[in-house]
Amino acid sequence: MIKKVIVTLTIIITLMALITPKALAGDLIDIPDSKTDSEEAFNQLLDGEATVTSDDNESSVQSQVVGIGVSESQSSTLVGGFVSVAGVIPDMISRLLSAVALGDRANMEDNAHISEFFTIGDLLTNKYPLFNINMFEETPSGPNSELSNSIKHSTALWYVTIRNIAAAACAVTLLYVGIRMAIATTAEDSAKYKKMLVSWLVGAILLFVMQYIILILIKLTEIFTNFLVNSIENDVNIADMEVTMLTKIPDDTAKAEGWGKLIYLIMNFVMIFYQLKFFIMYLFRVLNIFVLTIVSPLMCVTYPIDAMGDGKAQGFNNWFRRIMMEIFIQPIHLVIYIVFIYSAGEIAKTQPIIGIIFIIALDYSEKIVRNAFKLKGKGLREVKMPWKK
Repeated sequence: MIKKVIVTLTIIITLMALITPKALAGDLIDIPDSKTDSEEAFNQLLDGEATVTSDDNESSVQSQVVGIGVSESQSSTLVGGFVSVAGVIPDMISRLLSAVALGDRANMEDNAHISEFFTIGDLLTNKYPLFNINMFEETPSGPNSELSNSIKHSTALWYVTIRNIAAAACAVTLLYVGIRMAIATTAEDSAKYKKMLVSWLVGAILLFVMQYIILILIKLTEIFTNFLVNSIENDVNIADMEVTMLTKIPDDTAKAEGWGKLIYLIMNFVMIFYQLKFFIMYLFRVLNIFVLTIVSPLMCVTYPIDAMGDGKAQGFNNWFRRIMMEIFIQPIHLVIYIVFIYSAGEIAKTQPIIGIIFIIALDYSEKIVRNAFKLKGKGLREVKMPWKK
C-alpha cells in the first residue's frame, strides 16, 4: 500500500512538473532576449556544463546546470515537494495513535497541535488505560478508562456465564465417570476410569482457582514492570527520547536541503511504523488475554477427557503457554527497551538515526529472548500491519 502511495505521489509531482514547468522553475532560468544569447544558452543546456545567468535591475539569478533541463535547485524543489506531501502520512498516523490512546479527538483535527505523543515507552510502562489487561480490577481514572472498564465488565460477565456452564458440565462428567466405573467389568477399564476421575478432580479444582492463577500472573507482571519503572524514573523519563525524536525529525526535515529531506522522511516513516506495530500488537494482546480468560473454564472441563489417553492435557497446556506468553511479553519488551533505547537515549536525541536503529533492534532482540526461554506465541515480528493480508 505504501509503495502504491509513493508511486502515485511521484507520478503526480512529475505530471505537475511537465504541465507547469515554468511555475516550478520560474526563478531558475530567465529567457534570453537576443537570438544569439538564446542559441548559446540552448547549446550550453544540451551540453549540461554551463552556468546560465540573467541580470536585471534588482537581482542576478544564477544556477548550475547538472543535466539536460534539470538543475540542482529544480531537483531540490521536486524532492522538497515530494517530502512535504509524503510527510503527511506519518503525521496523520501519529495523530491517530495519539487520539486513540489518549482519547482526545482534538488530535484528529487537521490544524490541531499534538499536545502529547503516543510512545512505545509510555505503552510499555502502563500509561494508557486502554491497554490494561487486568480484568479483575477497574482501570483508574484516565483517558479511555470508561471504555476499558466497559470491556472488562463485559469480559467478567461472560467469564462468569461460561464458568457456570462449565461447572454444570463438570457435574455431568463426574456422573458419567462414576457410572462407567460402576459398570466396568475388567480391571483395565476400572483403572482407566479411576485415572480419569483423578484428572476430573484436577480440572474441577482448576475451574474454581483459574481466575486467581490468571490474576497472580498479571500481578507478577505489574510488580516487575513497576519495579523497572521506579528504578529509572528518578534519572530521566524513558519516553523523552521518543518525544524528542518525534519533534526533532520533522524539524530536521524542514531544515535539511535536497536529498537530506528524503533521508529524514524515511526515518520518520520507520519510527511511526514501529509505533503502529506496537500499538496493534498490544491492542490485540488485550483482546487475546480477555478471550483466553473467557474460554479458560472450558479448558478445565476438557482437561480430564484430554488427559485420558496419554495422561497429558495438550489442549490445556497449549492454552496456558499462550496466555503466559501474552501476559509476560510486556516485561520482556520493557527490559529490551530499557537496554537498547533508555541506555543510549542521550545519543539518540542528538542523532535520531541511532534511536531508529535501536527501535528496529527490538524485533530481533525479542526473538532471541523468546527462543532462549522457549516462549512460544506471536511476537512483534509476526504482527501483520493493516495493509498486509
